[in-house]
Amino acid sequence: MTLIDLRARFHNGTHGQYMRTIGSLQAFVSMIAVSTAPVEALVGELRRRGSPHVAVSGISLRGWVANLHRAVFDSASCYVPIFAGPALSGVFLDFEERFRRVPDRNVFPLLARHDQFVRFDRQSLSYDGHPVEAIEAGHVTGSLSHAELRRHLDCHIGGRINGECGCPGGTGATAGPRGGNL
Repeated sequence: MTLIDLRARFHNGTHGQYMRTIGSLQAFVSMIAVSTAPVEALVGELRRRGSPHVAVSGISLRGWVANLHRAVFDSASCYVPIFAGPALSGVFLDFEERFRRVPDRNVFPLLARHDQFVRFDRQSLSYDGHPVEAIEAGHVTGSLSHAELRRHLDCHIGGRINGECGCPGGTGATAGPRGGNL
């Protein structure tokens, strides 16, 4: 299994630097939209080099890119978006319906129940039948919950069974509280 772990543009500085750089809606939407093409090129190159299984994962904005890549290309073996969802309708970039039309059951999201940016109640519904796992944390505290993040990735990427993503037995994860603090 080859894992592509995404990092969104402008996420290598402070929050203030990020806000000044990405300060317009146009810049933000462009950043997410154009990020899918390099991911697709990387998935294709990894497959050409002999990787039969490629997973795409990312936290926060990178998770949105993973979801958008699935909606547009669906060429990776599986997707593990963390603290992100496909429901941006009514905000600025609507790909929720396209995401839902993908027939593959190859997405294994992890959400934070107390996320102030990626609303659990809205995003959990948008995954429409996919196994959504949740931790009892906020966006930032969840991002710092390294053991929980590792467990989720190990379960869905390291736990490949018979060519399928998911927990042993192919059942995926179950929703429920898993540690963490606000």
